[in-house]
Amino acid sequence: DADSSIVSVSCFPMPDGSIVIASGCADGSFCVWNLHCDGVKVVIHKEPARRGSGPCSVVKWTSVRGKIQLFTGFSTGKVASYDLLDGSIRRIAAVSVGVAIQCLVYSEGILLIGCADGGLRLIQVRDDGSFTNKPTLWTAVNNKASPGITSLSLSFVTNFAEGTTKCICCTGAEDGSVALFELNKVSRRT
Repeated sequence: DADSSIVSVSCFPMPDGSIVIASGCADGSFCVWNLHCDGVKVVIHKEPARRGSGPCSVVKWTSVRGKIQLFTGFSTGKVASYDLLDGSIRRIAAVSVGVAIQCLVYSEGILLIGCADGGLRLIQVRDDGSFTNKPTLWTAVNNKASPGITSLSLSFVTNFAEGTTKCICCTGAEDGSVALFELNKVSRRT
């Protein structure tokens, strides 16, 4: 069903019991299937490769207030958001982070992207899947050698006694290093 070898995959359970599966491919295309409860697999979307697009290195499903959304990341640095509505995929937004994307994670309105240059990019995402601003860049997260970020995890930790929540990020890099840090929201003065 996919147009070339699969380099990333993500699945998500649907309310009707079926499962949607997205696969990113080496040629820059991606494909989405709906695997119905009776075992029938139906292709519901095929995004063709674009010249010079490089691999679709990451696909990630999420649900925001009942809306099912898909994020895709490419080795060209492009990240895009899509929604799944009535069995079809619709593109919502796209932006370039300027460098190859190797991993991404979404949680509570934050899309965090690990890149080949060792930096993280943060994009705020509205409930409808659109992006609110240009990506925020953090360079050399895993140390000054700046190895590429190959895996990410994001967790919100609540301290009920203090009434606070911390956003904790963990990254893994090409050189085997791991970094653990807290993301803080900073207000701009006007």
